[in-house]
Amino acid sequence: MTSIWGKIFKRKNQENSIVTNDVIAAVKEEPLLSSENKRLQFADIVVYQTAHPENELFTRAAEDLYQTVDEDVRKHIKRITVGVFGEDGRCAPSIVNNKLEINISISQSMKGSRIIGNYNDFTRNYFIETLAHELVHAQSMSNIVTSYGIQEFELIKTDIIAKIGFFGFEEYLACKVVAQKYDSFELIGRQRSIDSIIKSPVGNLGLDKNWSFDLINEMFYEIATRAAFVNVSTEQAKLIETDNQKYIDFITKIRDLLRQFESKTPLNKDQYFFLGNTLITEHYLATTNFDSSVIENKINNLF
Repeated sequence: MTSIWGKIFKRKNQENSIVTNDVIAAVKEEPLLSSENKRLQFADIVVYQTAHPENELFTRAAEDLYQTVDEDVRKHIKRITVGVFGEDGRCAPSIVNNKLEINISISQSMKGSRIIGNYNDFTRNYFIETLAHELVHAQSMSNIVTSYGIQEFELIKTDIIAKIGFFGFEEYLACKVVAQKYDSFELIGRQRSIDSIIKSPVGNLGLDKNWSFDLINEMFYEIATRAAFVNVSTEQAKLIETDNQKYIDFITKIRDLLRQFESKTPLNKDQYFFLGNTLITEHYLATTNFDSSVIENKINNLF
């Protein structure tokens, strides 16, 4: 997918507390079901763009994880493709004949090194953790459709502010689940300071609607990921360290908000809108001297 919605939940290529039961269900350990249940196996839906004898090893390694996913979620997953992509993983939804379909992509390389044809503990763990991350996203999408209907999912898709809340919150959940399960804290752009992340949209919002969306969405992605890691392990606290008190207040409010909404999943369009709107409002408060009425007008004019 090439639309903004199609960018959902990408884990960028490396070169460049409380988690709800529904979300944890996507990665918890359970026994495989017997073959007579006729559930699709991971091998039935995975496609490798590059053929190699070791692909079977990755397929076997992923099978146990895939079998733990609820059947209601698995019925929405159309294909898992391992190939050449610009990000580690992607979970891209589409609506076909008024039904949710999900295509998951996993990169066949990491940090410029191929994992296909190079099966070992490191590449296997990368593969499994990336898949687990994307399966949490698939779980969330399925839960929304099951709880609120496909029309509600469409509303989230078409409302830009709700979509910002959706992207950031769901990235937070997926990162937190994987960090808890695998003790993994792989972070894109770890070298960036939290100050530079918060400052990145300043002065550029409102110049172009798509660009404004990308800037805010990227910022929320970075903050949500770091918040997830810090909420799992205090050893990751350096990821959000800053001497700017307004930035400290901003990060604290966003972290608290993400934690509050964990127990409310699955969220609906209004809740995602609230998250997105609050993020943008608090960002303006942290980076400008605008009062609330000016900020409200600016948000209304952004998109």
